[in-house]
Amino acid sequence: MKETTPSQASSTKTFEQQCYDRFHIEVNGEQLEFVDISPQETKTEVPVLIAPGYGETPVTFRPLLQTLYDEHRRAIAIEHPRNRGDMGG
Repeated sequence: MKETTPSQASSTKTFEQQCYDRFHIEVNGEQLEFVDISPQETKTEVPVLIAPGYGETPVTFRPLLQTLYDEHRRAIAIEHPRNRGDMGG
């Protein structure tokens, strides 16, 4: 991952570009992938968290992400790990 935080990197890119940027963090030994959609100006510092179910991805929620972006809300959408079925081991 780059030295900048996701919101810093995202805020200078278009919505379309941000949809393809994937970030990773390690949680319980698993890599958790997420997208960070952030308009240049936001209504609040508090982001909206989208945690889709096991069979869905951030792509599934793209219309919602677009609406939030248009409404000047930052949104973080995670993609659940699928290699073991859970995050606990």
